[in-house]
Amino acid sequence: MKNFIIKICAFAITAVSVFSFTACDSESGTVEPTASAQTQPTTAPQQAEFDIGKLHTFDPNSKDSFSGVWHITEGDGTKYADFSYMFDGDKTAFLMMGNTAFMQPYEVTTDDDGNCVLTAQLMFGINGTYIAEFNKTKDTATLTDTESQKVTKIEKLDDYSILPEPDKNPVIDESILGAWTSNDGEYYYFDKSGIMYNNLYNNVYTYSAYSAKDGTITSTYSTGTDVETTEYTYSVKDDNMILNDYEYKKIPTSQLQ
Repeated sequence: MKNFIIKICAFAITAVSVFSFTACDSESGTVEPTASAQTQPTTAPQQAEFDIGKLHTFDPNSKDSFSGVWHITEGDGTKYADFSYMFDGDKTAFLMMGNTAFMQPYEVTTDDDGNCVLTAQLMFGINGTYIAEFNKTKDTATLTDTESQKVTKIEKLDDYSILPEPDKNPVIDESILGAWTSNDGEYYYFDKSGIMYNNLYNNVYTYSAYSAKDGTITSTYSTGTDVETTEYTYSVKDDNMILNDYEYKKIPTSQLQ
């Protein structure tokens, strides 16, 4: 999985609606990047009640009209209709492909004409600066690219989860349960339900279904187009884990990113 995620990171570095519309509610001004997309503080202690699904989510009470999960329905970018786009309401956007998400900062401002302006560099589909017009209920929007003038229409999703289904009978090694990090900024979390989380440098994260037995972890996840299965070797001693020859230290879940 790590090689796949590194490829995404490297690529990322190089690489009119029928409704009546209203302006966005977001406060104007430039938004600075943040390290993660947490909309609820993950300050819970390391315990079984930790909710892995709340590591990355959005604020439903945000003044940012984009806060939520969207997909493309019409216009430019319809070939990416299977992808989803999450805006957390607090400066971080996500391109979500299957169980994998690519993270980037975004900003919502108001121009001199009072138009709502969205800027987000999410590689595919929503990737540029757009004039945004919302319908009255703000669950659809028309995005007009300020350079090409091409139009993309998006719709908010009421029900979305990036989490995979765990294996029916996962084999869990209790010694690996909990949160781990490396010195260079990679994070893992192994949940007792059989779901595993990996965050690489706050750029890309992936949820997988996993089993762990006899020093081998087998994880399965979707990239949006393919299902990938990866095997890891591991060993644990006290609060240290060697995973595929990389060293990780155990941390409280409050430090997960």
